Amino acid sequence: MSIFAVMKVGRDILCLKRSLLRCLTIAVLVMTCHLTMKGDAVDSLYLIYQNTPAGSAKTEVANKFFHELRQIEFIDTLLHFDNREKHAAIDAHVHYWMSEYYFDQEKYEAALDAGHLAKKVMAATGDEHFMSDVLGCIANGQYRIGNYDDALKTMLEAYKLDKKLNDPELISSDLNTFAAIYLAVQQPEPGIHYIEKAIQIERQLKRPDRLAIRLGMASELYLINNELDKAMAAIDEAYQLDKKSGREEKAAIRLVQKGAILEKMSRLEEAKATINQAMPALERAKATYSLAVAYNQLGSIMFQKNNNAEAIACYKLALEYSIKCGSPKTERTAERGLWETMRETNPPVAMLHLERYTQLNDSMFSRSMSAQFKVMGITSQHMEMTELNEKSEKFNKLVKWGGFTLLALMLMTVAGLFVAWRRNKSALQMQAQTENMRARFFSNITNKLQTPLTVVMDAGQQLLDGGKVTPDESKQLGEMIVNHGKNMLSLVNQLINIDSATISAPDTNVS
Repeated sequence: MSIFAVMKVGRDILCLKRSLLRCLTIAVLVMTCHLTMKGDAVDSLYLIYQNTPAGSAKTEVANKFFHELRQIEFIDTLLHFDNREKHAAIDAHVHYWMSEYYFDQEKYEAALDAGHLAKKVMAATGDEHFMSDVLGCIANGQYRIGNYDDALKTMLEAYKLDKKLNDPELISSDLNTFAAIYLAVQQPEPGIHYIEKAIQIERQLKRPDRLAIRLGMASELYLINNELDKAMAAIDEAYQLDKKSGREEKAAIRLVQKGAILEKMSRLEEAKATINQAMPALERAKATYSLAVAYNQLGSIMFQKNNNAEAIACYKLALEYSIKCGSPKTERTAERGLWETMRETNPPVAMLHLERYTQLNDSMFSRSMSAQFKVMGITSQHMEMTELNEKSEKFNKLVKWGGFTLLALMLMTVAGLFVAWRRNKSALQMQAQTENMRARFFSNITNKLQTPLTVVMDAGQQLLDGGKVTPDESKQLGEMIVNHGKNMLSLVNQLINIDSATISAPDTNVS
């Protein structure tokens, strides 16, 4: 045997050893992660992927990761990469799908971390549709944790890209998220405008699963706008679509939404029965956020029925699920409910729940007020400008292919008048929306004064009953009075300064 043949055999043996060592390393990591992470193979493989150096071994782990997602039916099509693929592109796909997986598991902070990692390496892919998906996932995560300002900025970036791509599916998703932001900041009118556009798109695309989502969003907007008949019609249609398609968890969520409408209609027994009907499916799906919402609603219903014991039990479960999924919105509702239901029977504990509620409320209120102005000032201008640009583009095409100079001039004159009229109309609408927003702002901020005032009054009453509190409790009550006095002063200062505040927006013309 020649020296070259011997060298070739040696190289082959060395490659085989390396392959075996790589497979053994991956197997050990998989076994270790399965033991330490309670058998969640997706989490395990993602951790392995992040700790594997770039190369064929990392690509192999990525393929195992996507195979596992396909096995659990989280993705419909199996993604597969070979060693010729750019590592940055593989990174982007792994991080994005892990972000989607975390979001589905209601681990929103983790979903954001993975989404930001995907965005960071997106430049290597050159795939604008993929970038839109990543931005949408990030925005939804930001929205779910109550970070409305960043959600708005991310959605504007996504919307600009999707209008460029002229993709109706992506545009529909953007409109739905815009509507969700309006819902979060209690501005239903513009939210209804955008979600109705999204519903029109989905009816044309004939996507029942997405249509059900849009209808569910519409029902919540109609609900806070006191259009209860429309809210009920939308949620009934959404429920039938999800039930027909076998989406058990989604259908259960629609029942919880329907329960909220029935409660608003003062049909408390029907509301309770509807929400209880949803509970088994939500428990099976381990949908912690939806369970937190459902138990908060049951607590509210029980409180209205003067059944405080059951209300407390429901609110405690809502609080437990809220902490699990990291939702300050549902945690705030649960804390307030526990204060209301316990203030007569257990004042010291009730005060602790009230203190936590006010902490959450103050934080969320500040962000909500900031988001209200930015949403109105940036998003509305952005969307109106985009609509004008679309009309301008259509008109330019007409002039290009018309061929008749006189007709073109006439059309330009008419178009100019139309654009001027439309701009004036948009300005008037914007002014009306701004005035409405200011009115809501004053209403909201004065309502917010009620909570610290209530704390101060309750604490003062307990101090007056001096024989019933210890010196330590007396000191704690005094600190509460001072802290909430500062909160009230801050709110009053906002009222004094509101007249000098202006709604300004950067240039968002995307043409």
